[in-house]
Amino acid sequence: MSSAGRLEGETDSSAQSGEDSLETKTEERDGKKALAASRKHSWPKNRGSFCHFVLYKENKDTMDAINVLSKFLRVCPNVFSYMCTKDKRAITVQEIAVLKISAEWLAHLNKCLMNLKLGNFSYKKHPLKLEELQGNHFTVILRNISGSQEQVEQAMTSLKDRGFINYYGMQRFGTTAIPTHQVGRAITGRYYRTTGRR
Repeated sequence: MSSAGRLEGETDSSAQSGEDSLETKTEERDGKKALAASRKHSWPKNRGSFCHFVLYKENKDTMDAINVLSKFLRVCPNVFSYMCTKDKRAITVQEIAVLKISAEWLAHLNKCLMNLKLGNFSYKKHPLKLEELQGNHFTVILRNISGSQEQVEQAMTSLKDRGFINYYGMQRFGTTAIPTHQVGRAITGRYYRTTGRR
């Protein structure tokens, strides 16, 4: 299991002393039982305002995962911050920060989340920003390969020496509301009125 699956979160003394309490109940949502949490707490002054944690996810992009967490936590998505958007078609791990939600409460969500796990909690004074990302690490798995051993070795040598054509997910092209690939085409053609720029 990845590091996100290990719940090595801090259980702060304020939670034990009653400053931070967690109440849960089971609710019916779309015919299924779901765990709902409500919080009653005063945030300790000596604790960082942001709880940083590792998010492990499968078959969801980052915004989908944030929206799921927001729904369970009953908060706005903009209380979360992160350094990049991870693709849906992958098993990914990334750091997330959230404003004034305790590690205990976040860890409690692991009981009801599907294809998401939260772990490795710590409190810090700052959120995460996009420009802080220093790089990504990828492990690529090829399945159902056809061809002889020689053909596979030739293909791998070509991959190593020449690289490959990169695939860009939809987050690189914007949304239906903001089709950034069309904006980019207009900019390269100097059609600035089309882009809304002056």
